[in-house]
Amino acid sequence: MSPAVYVQTNNATENEVIVFSRAQDGALAPAGRYSTQGRGTGVPHLASAGSVVLSDDGRWLLVVNAGSDEVSLFAVEPDGLRLADRVPSGGSKPTSVAVSGALVYALNNGTPNVSGFNLTDGKLTGLAGSTRPLSGANADPAQISFTP
Repeated sequence: MSPAVYVQTNNATENEVIVFSRAQDGALAPAGRYSTQGRGTGVPHLASAGSVVLSDDGRWLLVVNAGSDEVSLFAVEPDGLRLADRVPSGGSKPTSVAVSGALVYALNNGTPNVSGFNLTDGKLTGLAGSTRPLSGANADPAQISFTP
């Protein structure tokens, strides 16, 4: 797939990824819509800076479904996106996801906690013992990331 920009709708009935192709001068053109097969919260914006994340190698796109408590995994292919997997986020209301190599973590705002996964062969598999609560029940997390 050529350079692209990915956003999600956060629609409460059918969350979608909207893809825009990106020209060298930065101009954007619509390039497709893809269902996550999950649900967003339906609010005008999801309070997150990492709800849609591309893997370092550009092969995988991860998207949180805050309304259905899931993470969707898309394969980035020459002709667009292909939904490869969808798994429970390990908590409720995921707002952010981070990926580094084969390691993925989801940040859940409703629970609030973090939960880890392995990304192998186009599947997300939960990491045993990786779900950890945050500082307290009133925590309001918005983003998770890896350090370089």
